[in-house]
Amino acid sequence: MKITARKTVLAAGSVALAMTLGACAQNSAPVAAVSKPLPAPVVAKPAPQPKPLVVRYKAEDATVWRLRSGLNVAALTCKGKGRVDVTAAYREMLARHRTLLKTAYNSEVKKYGASAFDRQQTRVYNGFSQQQSPEDFCKAAAQVASEANELDSTKLYPAAPVLVAKLERGLGG
Repeated sequence: MKITARKTVLAAGSVALAMTLGACAQNSAPVAAVSKPLPAPVVAKPAPQPKPLVVRYKAEDATVWRLRSGLNVAALTCKGKGRVDVTAAYREMLARHRTLLKTAYNSEVKKYGASAFDRQQTRVYNGFSQQQSPEDFCKAAAQVASEANELDSTKLYPAAPVLVAKLERGLGG
């Protein structure tokens, strides 16, 4: 009986193996690979350009006014003795950027109050008067005034920090 059961199990296993192998050997038609089309590429929209002078910060008004103050000192002190005269370029800047300068002035007076603004301006003017080399300061001021006059006011406003830095480098030290 043991032998018969064993033979039965082996026979059943052989049949199962034959069926499995037979299924693998069938000639079925090849399955065609279906490819999905790729989605269209996503084109990024360019970032919108900011409108000039829409958002204004008091720090920017202060920088524009500091630029004017430094060039005012240059217009008063850069005369004779081998110094580049800045007066004409300074006057041109005042005329060209009149509205921007008026806005910056009003913002600063509102920020400090008239008396405190006057004290602040005294410190700024005194700082620009401390020139290690007046000739170098006057050259820097002439270059800065020229650059300021090449810009319209919408471009001068964001350029003011760079121009002030150039002017202050002309002080030396």
